[in-house]
Amino acid sequence: MPVEIRYDRFLVAGAPAGALVRHLEPGRLRTVLAYASADGAVVHHTSEIDHPGDVRHWTRSRYTETEKGLDVEHRHLGSAAPSVPTYADVLVVERLARLREDRLDVPVLHERDGDVEAGAFVRHARDLAAPRGLQVDSRVDVLTGVALHARHWCLGPTLLASDWMGAFSFRVRTLDLALRGVPDGVAALVRDAVR
Repeated sequence: MPVEIRYDRFLVAGAPAGALVRHLEPGRLRTVLAYASADGAVVHHTSEIDHPGDVRHWTRSRYTETEKGLDVEHRHLGSAAPSVPTYADVLVVERLARLREDRLDVPVLHERDGDVEAGAFVRHARDLAAPRGLQVDSRVDVLTGVALHARHWCLGPTLLASDWMGAFSFRVRTLDLALRGVPDGVAALVRDAVR
């Protein structure tokens, strides 16, 4: 299977602020997120997660926050108890949607600090309240601890939009569409990061 690249527009306070780009390939997920926050500060995170096909048994997670000089790597033995790095939620969400499973309880690794806490991915097929007029057939809520961490909407097995509890992203066809209206400095950062 070749690398699949997915592009999301990333909105803060309803305005184009950046992009979320995912490179999916067998055994690896690479995510680039760059945006201008509400106060204008540029945020740039990169995540690389290696896994054997089931992300719950990931083997390596590398996470960077360029603006803070943070570069963290975590290792996970395949025999260790299952867990999911937060940036791998797309793989769990699409698994639930594809298999029409209602719930998956699995600990969540916060890549930034290495903390692991209880997590649940809960799929809903009714009362979806789809954003932006999207046609969807399921919603997956991601809970960490007791808090709602993110809400994702899918059509079939494909993730189309996400509410990040303060920001919003939705899938588009090209990088140019993802970057339309985004501040020039952020757009240049995204283009450099996804080469």
